[in-house]
Amino acid sequence: MSGSLPPLARRRSCHTRSGAPAMARGLVLCAGLLSALAPALAADIYRWTDESGRTHLSDVVPERYKRSAQRVDSRQFELSEAERRQGEARAAALRQAAATPASAASAPRGARLGAGGVRSAASGAPTAGSTAPTAEDCSMLQRQYLASQGCFAPCRQANGSINAECAARCPQVVDPSPRCGLPTLQP
Repeated sequence: MSGSLPPLARRRSCHTRSGAPAMARGLVLCAGLLSALAPALAADIYRWTDESGRTHLSDVVPERYKRSAQRVDSRQFELSEAERRQGEARAAALRQAAATPASAASAPRGARLGAGGVRSAASGAPTAGSTAPTAEDCSMLQRQYLASQGCFAPCRQANGSINAECAARCPQVVDPSPRCGLPTLQP
């Protein structure tokens, strides 16, 4: 019976059974055209400065700044292949360092330093190699820390920063809370 069908009908029936290769070719053709046109569709970037001195970067320039706007070559910000490989290597090293457990050498600063911010067994604070601080040690460290904070209190400015001249008179004491826990409140 297939011999009696006209050639066009046979081709159409064959096409419906194997339409996937034709669709794949169409998708590949569309992808190729889009990738070829992508650089042409990329917007130019312009730089200009407004009346208040602010520098702006955008692909759309307001009408009044069109005379002063300068086109920026964005290719200068693209990484070379060597820079890209170097960045990937750095990122891999950082991921590996983040995945390894912390050792005594990389313990938090407060755990390695004494009460005055100096590594010293004579400071009364336990060193990184010793046992956990006793309740008496923690009480002393908390008192020193609170006294230091009391000294810094008048040095704080309205925006939260600290006046450097005033702060030079105050001892810097590391917060003992990571080693000793939160202080107990006196009733």
